[in-house]
Amino acid sequence: MPKNLAEDRLNRRGGAPLKVAIAVAVLGVLGMLIVDHGPWNKPKAQPAFMASYNSTGEAARAASPVEL
Repeated sequence: MPKNLAEDRLNRRGGAPLKVAIAVAVLGVLGMLIVDHGPWNKPKAQPAFMASYNSTGEAARAASPVEL
């Protein structure tokens, strides 16, 4: 039996999968932050007189770059 639990935990192997999972999670979050908040993703605000739409559908079609 080990002298104390802390000594047993220090000598235990098998932390590699946890370290890999943490690294993947951190890189994923950083990647999402870079993509969502990068310098190329600036909001395009319009003055109020240009941005008056009668319905949500009109606003969505105006914001969509693809004509359906």
